[in-house]
Parts: sequence; C-alpha cells; structure tokens
Amino acid sequence: MTVLDAWGKPVNPPDPTTCDHGVTFDEVKARKLLDAAPKAKSAVDFIIGNSNANEVKKRWPRGWFTAKNPCPKGCPYKGIYYASEMHYLMGDW
Repeated sequence: MTVLDAWGKPVNPPDPTTCDHGVTFDEVKARKLLDAAPKAKSAVDFIIGNSNANEVKKRWPRGWFTAKNPCPKGCPYKGIYYASEMHYLMGDW
C-alpha cells in the first residue's frame, strides 16, 4: 500500500526500475487464445494480423503512463510499459 502525503504524492515512491506498474500478462492463456484464432488464408489476412491479438490487448493492456495518467503504484515512471517481451509480441502492438 502506498502512503500519500497531504498533497496526494507518495511518501516513499517505489523504484521505477523494480516497479511492475500494475501491468500483468498471462502468457499461457494468451498463447491458447492466439492458437485458437483462424489461420491466415491470404496475404491480406497475414498483413492484417491475428484477429485474437485485439482480445489479448483488451485482457492484458500495456501500461501507458504520463503526468496525467501516473503509475498506479506511485513510482515516477513515464512511458509505455509491458509486463514482458512476450506481452509485447503476443499483443501484436
């Protein structure tokens, strides 16, 4: 739990290099979801990508932190965050 001061800022914010920013990803479930998608039948299908990648994005969204949308755990990180390399790849970002 993060302790806030009178201005709503974390008293001891977590280290951004070790904070997970509340972003999660279940690689096993994502792999099953992507494997269940229909296979590409043409070059256009291949270019458009896997239709279930959008479902992966909905279930396990990436973190996108700015001054207006800060890390929910209180660390000062700003930018895009993925739970893992496979999170990035399987979401077809």
